[in-house]
Amino acid sequence: MAWYPALEQLDPLITFDQFLEKIRLFGRPGLLGFFNYVEATEVFMLAEKHSPPLNVFTLIVLEEHKTSPPEEQIIINAPKRITIPECKGCSFGVYRYFKPLEEFIASLQHFQNAGQWNASGSSLTIGTLTPLLPQFVPADQTDSVPLNGALKNNFWNGSYVLELFDNEKSNFNCFFTSPHQLQALSQELTKFVPLRLASLSDRLGNIIIQIPSNIGAFKLGSSKNDENFYSFAWREGVKKRRTQLVAVSEVDRSIIAFGANQVSKGRSWELSIGKAPKIDRTYLFDLENQILLASSQTCAFIKEINLEMNPIDSEPRTIYLPANNGDPEKIHLHISSSMGPTKIGQQHFFNYKKWIQKRIYQAEMDTLQAQKEFVQYGLVSDEENEHNRALVDIRALLQQHGRKEVLLWDPFLSAHDIMKTLFFTPHFGSRLRALTSGKACTLFKSQAVDSPHKDINAETWKRFQVDILNTPGNNYRGLQLEFRISYGPSVTAFHDRFLIFPDTNHGPVAWSLGTSVNSLGKSHHILQKVVHARPVADAFQVIWNKLEDNKYLVWKRP
Repeated sequence: MAWYPALEQLDPLITFDQFLEKIRLFGRPGLLGFFNYVEATEVFMLAEKHSPPLNVFTLIVLEEHKTSPPEEQIIINAPKRITIPECKGCSFGVYRYFKPLEEFIASLQHFQNAGQWNASGSSLTIGTLTPLLPQFVPADQTDSVPLNGALKNNFWNGSYVLELFDNEKSNFNCFFTSPHQLQALSQELTKFVPLRLASLSDRLGNIIIQIPSNIGAFKLGSSKNDENFYSFAWREGVKKRRTQLVAVSEVDRSIIAFGANQVSKGRSWELSIGKAPKIDRTYLFDLENQILLASSQTCAFIKEINLEMNPIDSEPRTIYLPANNGDPEKIHLHISSSMGPTKIGQQHFFNYKKWIQKRIYQAEMDTLQAQKEFVQYGLVSDEENEHNRALVDIRALLQQHGRKEVLLWDPFLSAHDIMKTLFFTPHFGSRLRALTSGKACTLFKSQAVDSPHKDINAETWKRFQVDILNTPGNNYRGLQLEFRISYGPSVTAFHDRFLIFPDTNHGPVAWSLGTSVNSLGKSHHILQKVVHARPVADAFQVIWNKLEDNKYLVWKRP
């Protein structure tokens, strides 16, 4: 059980008393709505070493009920618990309960005083939780907000979110070392609740309190002459207040339109902000209570549609594919021709945006090369210098990003390659992992001059690599490295080459090498930064986890 004093920080941004006061403020009748109950959905894990169950994720939503909701807990995934094949000895469940708002606040006070989470009436094991400052989460529009993957029906004005954050997440290491297990759990959970937990791994173990803004109707519209406007109407029976709307439109990160309007009490209103192609952010403030009543993400209206017809040709293309048995395979492929496009609507006053979108370079090439985000090799014929230049760039990336962990993924990786790259990581104790495949052994045999080397198997190849890595004179100071090989019929074959840094101050980053380490600079290839580094790191981890058996280990230090 977590005990509340563990929540205290030396200089907290918000204390637990202030956290409670914010819930009382936002839950006050007539401020954001007329809330009288909470609906709680708790995802829990039952494990042999945990009793009572462990909180995986809890969402509590303030709601309005004219009649009393059910008092008993509702087991949503009844009668069978959720199980994940690789989570041995664990099962998962989801239950829901309703509680009067005041009783829920009393449960929070009990948690503060006793360190026990039992808002449902049953105890739940929790981690060490830290209260966060209130967040206002707008609805998804052109852009999506990650937290909306967990919130309930946040479609309209937006919601305040108050969150108790599990900073350690020590109970969920299995999900971070094997992300596919979290993906499997998330897929099972979506059969019962609309919760995309795999995309919110940072929220594991957290308790989220959602307070929707239901105080009025706030919407964006567009007139026939392409004027964008906002309107707001107060909900019947609420106290009307002075409000202010601020809206901004940007193109190419420059502000091209801005609208602001302050409205006195008792009025609904409409505000025009011109013919901007999109609205990037809007805020509706309650000036009297200094809170947000609504906010919006980037949104735009469809003002032009391009239609293109592709009628199927009367005669298909015939293809004869050669086959191993000598009899070609006959295939008919239906092909189509293009008619159009036909344009409906006009957006001529935004034509200049097309040139912005067609901009060839998003950044100067010298900047990209300096940051090693896009570097070409092999444009000159000096292989040795180009190879050394590529190695210098790899070592620069190790220096910049490899403070905590480095993954080198190359199907032809050898001990020589590791010594020329990962051995140059300058950070003491950084966790280094290298992954190769049976192709490295095949390459070694094809390049072998001595006939005995042409008949080596994987075990013999591993001994050659160990001899190289154990070269006398190396002191391995501060080196923490593990080298594995993926080989045999039951393992996953791979082709791509990556240098991955899964744990940096800015999240995971990764580079595609474009070729194997042994071929760096020897022919044309491109070293480039990967846009989506997290899935690449996760893919490495999935294959790495399958190679736990000692037969896949090549070398490890210490």
